[in-house]
Amino acid sequence: MLTYDQGENARRAGLDLIISLTPDQAAALGADAAELLEAVDTLLVGLAALRSGRSPEIPEGAGLSLKDQPIEADTAWTEWLIRDLETLRQRVSGATAAAIRAHADQGGSYGELATAMGVSRATAQRRRDSITRTAPKKPEQWAITYPDRKETR
Repeated sequence: MLTYDQGENARRAGLDLIISLTPDQAAALGADAAELLEAVDTLLVGLAALRSGRSPEIPEGAGLSLKDQPIEADTAWTEWLIRDLETLRQRVSGATAAAIRAHADQGGSYGELATAMGVSRATAQRRRDSITRTAPKKPEQWAITYPDRKETR
């Protein structure tokens, strides 16, 4: 469940996003949850810097990190942004493949998949067939592997 605080209720007077997971969801994600959230945080801070062309104005006493200085950090920041975006791209790619395979296993149609993906039926069919005709690749394997047990569901 996602909730948020804004303005003066937020720790930095902007926006706090709060994601609440159940104990079984947290266990199924393990340390991957922190990795994903760190990458999403970098994405949001990066988008703000790319859109505004400047580093954020940090409230007094809020503490600074490299993420708070994306413009001044120059290539060190953009390389960090690229690394985290690549992590997200790989993780989302794996989760998407796992979801498409699950949709096929559940008897979902190409038309329903196309609607869910916002693509043509032919594109959805090509994507699903390329996923379901082979064993899960590394990103999809990551998405369906329970942490610490190294087993898939």
